[in-house]
Amino acid sequence: MSNKRLFVASMLFVFAVAACGKSDGGDQPKPVNNGTGTGSGTGMGTGTGTGTGTAVTPPVGGKGTITGKIAFEGDAPKMDALPRQSDPVCAKTPMNSVDVVAANGAVKDVLVRLPVGAAKGAAPATPVEVDQKNCMYEPHVFGLVSGQKVTIKNTDGTTHNVHSYVGDETKFNEAQPAGSADLTKDIEAEAGDVLHLKCDVHAWMESFGVVTDHPYFAVSGDDGSFKIADAPAGKYTLEAWHPKMGVKTVEVTVEDGKTVEAKFPAFTPADYKK
Repeated sequence: MSNKRLFVASMLFVFAVAACGKSDGGDQPKPVNNGTGTGSGTGMGTGTGTGTGTAVTPPVGGKGTITGKIAFEGDAPKMDALPRQSDPVCAKTPMNSVDVVAANGAVKDVLVRLPVGAAKGAAPATPVEVDQKNCMYEPHVFGLVSGQKVTIKNTDGTTHNVHSYVGDETKFNEAQPAGSADLTKDIEAEAGDVLHLKCDVHAWMESFGVVTDHPYFAVSGDDGSFKIADAPAGKYTLEAWHPKMGVKTVEVTVEDGKTVEAKFPAFTPADYKK
């Protein structure tokens, strides 16, 4: 299957405020990006889906709803305690890694979307908001439409440094002390990119913004559920992307005025790549 474009997200571990450098794009899964494929993606390295499903141009005026639940089969990977002792503010709230949040057979922080190119939508005027709270980025995974701004808040009583990447390219890199104003940024990213946020002060802090060309996406909650409302009617290869476990895909047919349940293949321990 040919990909229109592969997502690349990066990892960076540095310890000085405002430190710069290149990220290692090879550490993150690369989702499929052209509406083809059924079944599961390979997850790491290439992230290529398998199968031959094709997104179909939807009829004008028809809208439906897509629901589902992202499942995990097997024992969920154990998340280690984060090394937060270097900052007294962060150390007050011990936390474990959120690389994979899976419990009761469900997975949180999976972005589900219609494939790039399957629909179009203008960027919302309201920015996406990302908070730095308890020395973590919230949300850990989010979606945005190409051209949409991002606002980064700091509600912690300590200094963070927001370092953003698309692939290996730094988009902005700014310190944000406690009590400082929000940072609202235009994001130079196209549909098919992943905006990767890191904190150069606290290396465990990261967030992933999946960029697309339409608003038909959702992120799974604590119970693994998601809902995409008002999706244009048509046949699609729906994508489910996780930053550490790669891609799952499934074909769905959205009909006007109806709700369809998307039944993705479950993630498993073998999908998790540290």
